[in-house]
Amino acid sequence: EYPEFSCSNFNDVFGFFISGLGISGSYSGGAKNIALLPGSSTPVSISNINNGSFNVGPCQNCAYYVNNENNIYGTSVVFDGMTTVLTAVSNLVCGQTYHIKIAIGDAFDSGYDSGVFLQAQSFSSNQLILNSESDFKGTFVDTLVQEGCTSTRVQLIRPTSANGTQETYHFDVTGTADASDFAPFADSVVFNIGQDTALILLDPISDAITEGQEWIQFKYINLTGCGSSSGDSIRIYVTDQYNLTYTLEDTTKITCSTINPNIEILNLDNSVPPFVFLWENTSNLNPTTFTNSGINNDSTYFNVSITDGCGWQYSDSILIINEFDTTHFTILPNDTIINTCPTNILSADIITSNMNNSPFDYLWSNGETSSSVTNLSNAGIDGSVVTYYVSLTNACGITSNDSIKIINQFAPPSINLSPGSSIIIPCLFDSTMVTAQTTGGTKPYTYTWSDGQTGTDSTNYLVDVSGINNQTYNYTVDVLDACGRTNSVSGSFQIVKTLAISTNQTPTSNCVNDGTANVSVIGETGNSSYEWSLSSNFTNPISQTSSINNVGSNWYYVNVTDDVCNSIDSIFIAEKPSVKANINTTNLIGTSPITFNFSNTSENSTNYSWDFGNGETKTSTDLTDQSSYYANSGIYTIYLTAINGPCSDIDSITIQLFDQPIVMNVPNVLTPNNDGINDTYFIVILYADEVELIITNRWGQVVFNKTSANPIWDGKTENGDVALPGTYFYSFKATALNGVEIDGTGFLQLITE
Repeated sequence: EYPEFSCSNFNDVFGFFISGLGISGSYSGGAKNIALLPGSSTPVSISNINNGSFNVGPCQNCAYYVNNENNIYGTSVVFDGMTTVLTAVSNLVCGQTYHIKIAIGDAFDSGYDSGVFLQAQSFSSNQLILNSESDFKGTFVDTLVQEGCTSTRVQLIRPTSANGTQETYHFDVTGTADASDFAPFADSVVFNIGQDTALILLDPISDAITEGQEWIQFKYINLTGCGSSSGDSIRIYVTDQYNLTYTLEDTTKITCSTINPNIEILNLDNSVPPFVFLWENTSNLNPTTFTNSGINNDSTYFNVSITDGCGWQYSDSILIINEFDTTHFTILPNDTIINTCPTNILSADIITSNMNNSPFDYLWSNGETSSSVTNLSNAGIDGSVVTYYVSLTNACGITSNDSIKIINQFAPPSINLSPGSSIIIPCLFDSTMVTAQTTGGTKPYTYTWSDGQTGTDSTNYLVDVSGINNQTYNYTVDVLDACGRTNSVSGSFQIVKTLAISTNQTPTSNCVNDGTANVSVIGETGNSSYEWSLSSNFTNPISQTSSINNVGSNWYYVNVTDDVCNSIDSIFIAEKPSVKANINTTNLIGTSPITFNFSNTSENSTNYSWDFGNGETKTSTDLTDQSSYYANSGIYTIYLTAINGPCSDIDSITIQLFDQPIVMNVPNVLTPNNDGINDTYFIVILYADEVELIITNRWGQVVFNKTSANPIWDGKTENGDVALPGTYFYSFKATALNGVEIDGTGFLQLITE
């Protein structure tokens, strides 16, 4: 509950209850609580030892309180506050048996934890405690001192029950350091009556000799009042210089000229304060503000020196690089605008890729200064080009440039007829399609044909309405563009003769050219001649009969001419669907021995040939699934050949068989908080027919036991309750189809917060 809920009803409390001969207390069995504030009868609790709520006072026995919000004990203990080391003492009678009960109460709720730390080997009768204490607070300075800088005191603490006597304790002093390395000190301590703590000051002398790390050890042996002996020792290390460690980034990048970053040295450790900083900008602050040069792509080393509490100086630097961001932009509607009418006033807009490093300054070559330009014009003659330039400068001072062109296209539309101005229609009452191909001018175009058709469609069908052979029809088409400019063109078509033909084909196979096509003639006059070609202009004829044979897939053109006229048609010889072999299986890996099933999803085939890679082959005439037995582990390639007439195709797959299951992933953490990550616990094992998973708590109690293809633990006990957080142990046994077993054990961490 430290420090937020100190002095509240969340008053966690600790008790150390002793009972036995000579003990008379108010608790069960005559026990008394000896977990008391020194020199009082007040029990140890959150509300009795603290520095007030949120560490702002008033202080409650704060001499015994340690504020650990800044982790002065390192990262192994994350409690925000704790007591100093307290000693529980009681008088005993030699040769008698006593009982101790330890209790901690998590008052009112369980939202925050409390804990009790017991010093190793400190639980004994008449035990003398040997400690060290430095003036500096840190994780190392009590037992590691620096020559000429820090000192420590060796403490010998005796039980309160021994305060009524005067005693002298002698130490056996050994080590790689000796008395000459320190200011004079004694090798014994004297306890006067009423005194429970005696000190020896160890103050190492700076001898200007590089000796590396040395040590000195104090050891004592004491006879207890019950006739037994006890002892303790403590080792103090001496170094020439503390090894200051800290964190300073090697490089930092400045993305804009307006940014002056804070540079900070973090995680100062392994030396003693105060730490004095001197940055290259003469600042003594940490962090300090670096003022960038405002020059893009500039770089500089920013130096700093650190002086620790012992006067040792450390130098370092950080490389600071200016890489100012460029703002990219595009011009809409395009980088080029076609101006089709002299009266048009055009506009354009700048669209930036993002709004980083805004606001932006705009400057167009026509003087406008906004992201939208509204007065783009080109009053020149047809075909002239005017270019407008624009620059964008962002808040970092980086300028991007682009331009837009205005092109005048004022000429009236030009119109041509396709397939030509004179057309022959070879059949009576037939029609032909004519397209008015228009260029120039301003779209959209409007077309008016002499037959009355009007609209934006540039095509028209011209029809023989008289049925008179050799009749000639004249027509015109007018075009009007969006700016009101017009143009026109004239043409004619003539009726020559009625000759009707029809074509048909048989498809070709995809592997050989065996397609055919033929033409049938209706209404011919006299004898007809035939000409087949791959080209619509009938270059390089391939046949002069009414049919073509043994040809591949393609467009073919036929020209039939009788005594009066000719008729042209085209036909596409299709290609039969390709034979495609396709083999599938549900799994490409497994354990031997095993029977594998294979599905046949081939297309456009009539016969099938199988090679299963294990010496077995089969043939079939349908898509029935096939199976084959594999006795041994290994890699097998299965081939399927699909056949249809002269064409065939082959497909293959490869399977791999193993002798035993394979463990792919064994997680070591379970966080069942429904966030989609580690919500359940399972072991990924391949090729296992059955997996037995057993999970026990740290006391060996089984909380989960299941055998299935993939047992999964959801973090709950067998009665459905959420298991307590902590360390659990797993064991598993995986069995393959062939009976081979593997097993394994390990631990996992269950986290519920």
